[in-house]
Order: sequence, then C-alpha cells, then structure tokens
Amino acid sequence: MEFDVTFLTGWCGALLVLAAFYVTVVKAWDPGSGRYLGVSNIAAGLLIVNAALNEAYPFLVVNAALVVVTVYTLVRKGLPKWR
Repeated sequence: MEFDVTFLTGWCGALLVLAAFYVTVVKAWDPGSGRYLGVSNIAAGLLIVNAALNEAYPFLVVNAALVVVTVYTLVRKGLPKWR
C-alpha cells in the first residue's frame, strides 16, 4: 500500500476530533482543559493539511479558526495543565 498523506491526515484528524468530543461528553475531560484544547489543535492541524490537499478551502478556514481560538484560549489561560 502506498503512503497517502491525504488519507492519513483526514482520518487521523477526524478520529481525534471524535475522541476529543467523546471524552468531553462523558465528562472525562473539561472542554477548557489543556488536554482537550491540545488534542483539538492537533486534530484541526491535520484537517487543515487535509483540506489544503483537497482544495476544500471552507473546511480549511473553519479549522484555522478553531486553531486561532484554541491557541488564544491556551495563551490567555496561561497554558493550562493537561488535566
């Protein structure tokens, strides 16, 4: 099987978004925690790469906005602990 960056970034990003959503719904993580915001940023970064490769610019903008908001929140909170 050939290495496919588009496939890998899309599925890894999507699975991370779903995992982060799940752990907040079951209240295992606080949505304002560094852990959640960090995983969310990684997922959004992967999906930004995927959107760029697929020329899906609206999706790219949505994920870029997510990164901006989460980075701003992390900085404003003084880089919260990973709990």
